[in-house]
Amino acid sequence: MRKEQDLLGYVEIETEAAYGSQTQRTLNTYPTAHVKTLGDYPLFLQSLLQLKKACALTNFKNNELSPSNAEAITAVIDNLLDELTTSAQHYFRIHAYHGGGGVGINMNLNEVIANLANQLYFDRPYGTYSPIHPNNHINLNNSTSDVIKTSIHITVIKMWEKLKQSIHHLEQSINGFILQYGTEKKISRTCLQDAVEISFGQMFEGYLYSISRHLKELQHNVNELHGINLGGNIIGRPGDCSAEFYENILYQLSGVTQNTQLFRVDNLFEASQNNDVLIRFASGLSQFSSTLIKIAKDLRLMSSGPETGFKELILPAVQQGSSAMPGKINPNIPEYVIQTAFHVIGLCHSIQITQMHDELDYSPWQTFVATQLFDAMHLIMDAIQTFSEHCIIGLQPNTAQNLKNLESIIPTMVQLSKQLGYAEASNIYKKYNGNLDQIRAFIRSSQGN
Repeated sequence: MRKEQDLLGYVEIETEAAYGSQTQRTLNTYPTAHVKTLGDYPLFLQSLLQLKKACALTNFKNNELSPSNAEAITAVIDNLLDELTTSAQHYFRIHAYHGGGGVGINMNLNEVIANLANQLYFDRPYGTYSPIHPNNHINLNNSTSDVIKTSIHITVIKMWEKLKQSIHHLEQSINGFILQYGTEKKISRTCLQDAVEISFGQMFEGYLYSISRHLKELQHNVNELHGINLGGNIIGRPGDCSAEFYENILYQLSGVTQNTQLFRVDNLFEASQNNDVLIRFASGLSQFSSTLIKIAKDLRLMSSGPETGFKELILPAVQQGSSAMPGKINPNIPEYVIQTAFHVIGLCHSIQITQMHDELDYSPWQTFVATQLFDAMHLIMDAIQTFSEHCIIGLQPNTAQNLKNLESIIPTMVQLSKQLGYAEASNIYKKYNGNLDQIRAFIRSSQGN
């Protein structure tokens, strides 16, 4: 073990641990046995490391960081990025969210980068923090507030590209069903009661339009996330980073992340005070999840049976449905999608709650917002992919049952109402007490006359 001293006194750290006292105190304070750690979010960690690299490059260009220090820092970050899976679990084992607005995460990065740079490039043991210091050099011109928030935005933007592909795949799957079966007719239902004749194409085009609308709204939210507060430093106050850093950091960050759409938000104080842009995206994700629940529930209802249910659709069978009833097949995939969407909505709601608890100059809930949102995006992405591959593709109408349904009483009465008017059709229904055979006999005799 080695000992390091900080504001709170001495703390013991494993000799070969590349992190320092603040990381160790975070490890000691926040239990991780049953939760995710920072290392469990490699894409977030990638964004954080890229941001630290951009800061080092900017500080070097501005002559605020020596060439040797800058070279060591950027080389270490590149190594960490190249071996992200290994380094994530080895160096970044702290609780994924904790008090202090994420300072533990920021200092975990600062300490690991400084210790590795000192050891590998200056042959100094861990804990010396010379010539490179976690705060003086790695944290130079940046702070927990703008580092964490900017990295969250960048991570969501990266994740969105994969989520968007999944949504497009779902659209293509639904469109494939429409192309194959769209002209087939079925009975519609209102309030779970028989209604008028429609086609499968008309019903599923409604699903497609709803998904497309959510996709556009989510994309708009993501476009907003390109606005970042890096350079706003502690609470958005001018002068907490050098003017040169403020002017040049966006150029370096765009290059490192290969994202040229990043821009600085208009009001850095407002960016420090709340996470409303992320919350809007979470709200959109929650609404999209509700639509997925609606679609999955519809498929579940329409495939109910096999003898006494709606029997309008045949879902691909993926598992046996019962340990006691041979031949039973359940709507497993729609139910999986529904349960996953429940989870996503819950995560997104917890994100929305944070907005009610922001106080004064800084929202300390950033890492909580981040982890819940990353989890929600992963969950919904997997659900959409599974829904497309194992349910929508392979879905078939039960043609015989749908033709039978179209000959039932309500469609017949709707056609009669068009010919005779609503009042007269109602009188005929009442006269024959809703007996379909007698009503059809009346229609045939009327047509004969």
